[in-house]
Amino acid sequence: MPTKIERHDKVDFDIRKAVDYYGNFSPLTARKFQNRLYTAVNFLEDFPEGAPYFPWTGKLIYRYKKIKGFPYAAYYKYEKTSNTVFVLAVANTRQNPSKLGRLIGFRAKD
Repeated sequence: MPTKIERHDKVDFDIRKAVDYYGNFSPLTARKFQNRLYTAVNFLEDFPEGAPYFPWTGKLIYRYKKIKGFPYAAYYKYEKTSNTVFVLAVANTRQNPSKLGRLIGFRAKD
């Protein structure tokens, strides 16, 4: 059975922000970003434990799936008991990892 995917309320904002950023340069690049993001999320449906842990939250329960060709990743938590991936953020991988870790930890508490 495929893994269920759920998103934090603010993930749609994260995605819009990234798509708008790339859209300022090229609508084609923005569309490519979206397609690659959906490919990454589809990977998580089949292989929820197939991405590395994100250690900067202080807990090895959060993971990240890089978005091919872009400096972004989907940051998530996998609940084995419910077979559910909770996407907490889509963010630029070049930002301060500690700051990103705090964001993920904060959203996980919502």
